[in-house]
Amino acid sequence: MKERIVLHIGMPKTGSTALQHFCELNSSALQKHGVEYYPERYCDAWASGKWENEEAIRFIDSHIGSRKTLLISDESISSLFASDPSRLGIKERYPSQDFTIIVYLRRQDRHLESLVNFLRHQGLTNTEFKWIEFPSSFNEFSPRASASLYEYKTWLTALADMFGKENIIVRRYEPRRFVGGSIFADFLEALGIPFTEEFSRFPAWSNDSLDQRFTELLENTRKVMSAPLYFEKSTCQRALLALNETMGFTKKRPIFTVEEQKAIMEYHRQGNDFIAREYLGEEGPLFDQTLKPFEKDTFREGELELLPGVLNKIWFESLVDMDPGTFNAIKMRGYQDRFHAGDRTARWPYLKHKFINSIRKRIGKRFSPHIEFKKIDIPKIR
Repeated sequence: MKERIVLHIGMPKTGSTALQHFCELNSSALQKHGVEYYPERYCDAWASGKWENEEAIRFIDSHIGSRKTLLISDESISSLFASDPSRLGIKERYPSQDFTIIVYLRRQDRHLESLVNFLRHQGLTNTEFKWIEFPSSFNEFSPRASASLYEYKTWLTALADMFGKENIIVRRYEPRRFVGGSIFADFLEALGIPFTEEFSRFPAWSNDSLDQRFTELLENTRKVMSAPLYFEKSTCQRALLALNETMGFTKKRPIFTVEEQKAIMEYHRQGNDFIAREYLGEEGPLFDQTLKPFEKDTFREGELELLPGVLNKIWFESLVDMDPGTFNAIKMRGYQDRFHAGDRTARWPYLKHKFINSIRKRIGKRFSPHIEFKKIDIPKIR
């Protein structure tokens, strides 16, 4: 395999995290094919367009001239490039290098749906998203991405101008189109590597998120929480995730009606058809045109009354299993959030638990301030 730099640039919400875990797990197998995987986010190598992460720069520099392929995966690149192409400074730093860009694109309404649900679940937005007001509504709704991310034709054309159209590999994030039915096999084919037995089969990737019932419950729960306390919100979200898993996921998370799905696809149809024609050599729609019925998700009879007892049991079992060091780390983080939110009475409790935590670190015991919530067995509802 010839020397080159391969940039896997996402998009976000297209299996990037799973691919990064897969590449890290199979770094030795990749090396046998002349591919060196860089296990950190490339975007950490710059700030405001300036190269500042010396460790990242040294790693990339050390592989220039090694006759190997350097693989870098960071889904943030697509978002940054779509909003400001000048932010991608790697071509300027290594002008004589050969580059290959691999990008997975997702149908815009499906990606919007996934991103909106993610932002809601993480408590990263407090505004309502309405497609009818796009793109202004999205720019206000999302603190992490610009509506320009969905103008695939525009930023892919800019990428082609920078790296050459022949060096852009476009894949569709649609499971039925994956080579061998696997995104890992599909990604390896984009690299020019067969998916053989030498590659460890990555365990089924589970990234469950709350369905409609529990999304609404989460939003109502946050109304009684203090807005700045991210740790409190994230902890309650994980408890609700365990509750949702215990009750059974319905997998109903659509936020767009059939009419809205059609409107979104029509809004982007011209640009998507261009990509299908120019990058995939196909005439017709870029993505599958199936529409998902919009269904209101509700609790079955008897489920809602069962929730308080199930949630209490989940909390109790997690507290019983908790290590004292973890408990201290949780208290430290909780007081830290309150102190930074302006509660001056939280300062001394925070410092006390921080001191205890630092002692534990010195003796080699590190604890994550996260409660492990697990699914529990409950009686079946008739």
